[in-house]
Amino acid sequence: MIDSFVLLAPFYLLGVMALLAFVGCEFKHGVLPTQPLPGPLLRCTAANQAVDLSWDPVTDATEYHVKRGETTGAHNPIGNPVLAPTTIYHDPGLTNGKHYYYVVSAAVVTGMAAAVETEDSNEVDALPLGPFVTSVTPGLASPTGRAGLFGMIIRVGPADLTVYTLGRGHALGITAAHDVKVFDAMTNAELGNASVDMNSPAAGDF
Repeated sequence: MIDSFVLLAPFYLLGVMALLAFVGCEFKHGVLPTQPLPGPLLRCTAANQAVDLSWDPVTDATEYHVKRGETTGAHNPIGNPVLAPTTIYHDPGLTNGKHYYYVVSAAVVTGMAAAVETEDSNEVDALPLGPFVTSVTPGLASPTGRAGLFGMIIRVGPADLTVYTLGRGHALGITAAHDVKVFDAMTNAELGNASVDMNSPAAGDF
């Protein structure tokens, strides 16, 4: 008599082979769900009818997608992708006095696979405003206690004025770093300062 196990062995073996083939197929071709990487840290500076954006670079990113909305939480892509390693974006032609909300995401785009994109960055709220300087009276002496400094007085209204950046005009022959300072005209207290590198800009730039 032939042992029944011998007769059934091919069927057992077929089952094992099928199981191995199934497991091997899942391991090789299966795609496990992954959480998107966090987006970059986004910053903005509002200007006259424009907004300047900058963000931290993301490792291995090939491009960045800038998105804008007119209500918080709702954003649509604008312009062309910003190709790495550039991490700045200038958005002109905006309406002064209107809030704009921005986010940016990083993406890795290759010719072999679909783009892999990070989550959106933090949202920033930008409010473009018109020119702050409306009239100029040249030739006034520096206030007492600030001899040797040159500049201007800015008269502000009842609302607070937040200063994000300081700079100065560049002319030929200026190469040394310049200190730019903000004072309270009433108390003569220094409110902030910055050192401006004068080697970088071209003549006439600010």
